Amino acid sequence: MESSEEKGGISSIIEYTLAMIWNSDRRRVDDRTVLRLVEMLLDYYHFGEEPGEMKDQILAVGYQALLDEIADELDQVEPEKMVKVLGAVYRSIQRHSSGGTTYLQFINRFTGGMYMANELE
Repeated sequence: MESSEEKGGISSIIEYTLAMIWNSDRRRVDDRTVLRLVEMLLDYYHFGEEPGEMKDQILAVGYQALLDEIADELDQVEPEKMVKVLGAVYRSIQRHSSGGTTYLQFINRFTGGMYMANELE
């Protein structure tokens, strides 16, 4: 996201929210969880697909937290730009994850997500 300050800002908000989700429940949230959340957002923004009823409470709460944060902070971002940023975040998760929470630990250092985790509770 270094090539665009705007896209970098969008990415920071998404990654900050992913870190908050992790910090709200570190026992059950891992890199695979946030990868799935980003996939769900890509489906929504690129294909217009809603996830439907989710049996996994972690995914349901995390997805809603992301939608809320996007609505609050990124409501003016065009869907095409959101898809590009989400694609970059998706690739970043894949690139930085070796399983477990490697990616989440990485972004948590840069986003300060642990300080805002109580917002999700």
